[in-house]
Amino acid sequence: MEAGVDLYLEVYIDVVFIINFIMDFLLLWIVKKILKYKCCVFRIVAGACIGAIGACILSSVPELNGFVQFLFAYVVLCLAMNLTVYGYKSFKTLLKASLILYITTFFLGGVINS
Repeated sequence: MEAGVDLYLEVYIDVVFIINFIMDFLLLWIVKKILKYKCCVFRIVAGACIGAIGACILSSVPELNGFVQFLFAYVVLCLAMNLTVYGYKSFKTLLKASLILYITTFFLGGVINS
């Protein structure tokens, strides 16, 4: 590589939002079906918006510490999405919904990669 050449990455925040919104909506809907929870589509849309906004924040601030990114993405966003969609019934149900969300994310990612 030549000296003085700067490399940069363009992030289209609208594309990040739309892709994450669609995937989050699909995942939250699958979790709702698996756990047989009752909630309206508006709550799933709100939860998907929270997840998509969080993904936009993480992709637009790449200099964040890796541990902070991990906590924000896998703990804060997951809990916020589940609380928004399914509400707070008990810590056990919140943990169960989060675990099912992680599992469905893992399997859906595998299906998409295949």
